[in-house]
Amino acid sequence: MGLDYSEELLKEARRVLFANRVTGVNLVRGDAFLLPFRGKTFDKVFILNVLLNLSDQESIEQLLREAMRVCSDMGKVIVEIRNRNNALINLRYWISSKISPLPVKGYRVEDLQRFFARSRFAITRVVSVRYLWLPFSYLIEAERVSEGS
Repeated sequence: MGLDYSEELLKEARRVLFANRVTGVNLVRGDAFLLPFRGKTFDKVFILNVLLNLSDQESIEQLLREAMRVCSDMGKVIVEIRNRNNALINLRYWISSKISPLPVKGYRVEDLQRFFARSRFAITRVVSVRYLWLPFSYLIEAERVSEGS
């Protein structure tokens, strides 16, 4: 299942899936801040290439709350963030802010760790995606903390 608000981007995704002979993927037009799915529907919820375009903590937390809402009890939320501690990322995003109205921002793992802890989710795994010698981004896996924990 894939979701995007833009019908144009969904059309492009369909073209890519078709060109690569990928089947069994449903694409849905919808708002990531108000997901059109019942609670606890998915075993895995991926948020990839999204948070970099959210510039305020409230938006990030709203998006993550929706992801956690649709995540099953034994499921996982996997989030990708760009590494705010990478000077090349910061320079690139600073330049982008001068030429584009679309916000781009990096984050730290700790930024999400605090939110997940408040939301009864725990980070279970962090994988760095390296570019040259520095982590470019991180994949963060979180799961619901059981009631007994």
